[in-house]
Amino acid sequence: MNQCKRGPNARMIRNGQVVIFDEENVMNETEKRRKTFQSVRNDGCVERIWGLGMDLAKGNIMGIDSGSVETLSDIMPQM
Repeated sequence: MNQCKRGPNARMIRNGQVVIFDEENVMNETEKRRKTFQSVRNDGCVERIWGLGMDLAKGNIMGIDSGSVETLSDIMPQM
């Protein structure tokens, strides 16, 4: 996904809802507002986001449903 020059970006989706994380040092304010992880440019960033997804699935971290993917104004993959 490419929202701006700070890409590539990644978005976490659970049950058709965009997930954000309110815990400290997980997402910055811009990422929360845009509902994306920005500047995912290396393996370390990907591993961190993958780990968050695994922890979310296991219930080790709480994510906040932040709206349906249907209401997003940027380009989303067709399902």
